[in-house]
Amino acid sequence: MGEVIEQRKTRIINEINQFDDLKDIEQIESLLQQLRRQAQLEKEVLRPLKNDITLEELLAEKKYQPIDRKKFNRLVAEMDIQEPLEELLAQLD
Repeated sequence: MGEVIEQRKTRIINEINQFDDLKDIEQIESLLQQLRRQAQLEKEVLRPLKNDITLEELLAEKKYQPIDRKKFNRLVAEMDIQEPLEELLAQLD
């Protein structure tokens, strides 16, 4: 497997070496940078999932803090929302 990858890398390098125009080289650099950023983003976002994690472990890992019910109720009262829930939900469409 590693040998196949090395052969492909060598072939790509040889292809790149055929370019002499600065604009072409800049485009290749730009594409490589985009690929590198995409790979880094995927690595950060698409981490493997644990198959056997408990709820407690997940809560600890995510540093979950439950809602303060008194504070929540105070904020709801301060907002003084008069519209029916259905009307508010319809506004989301």
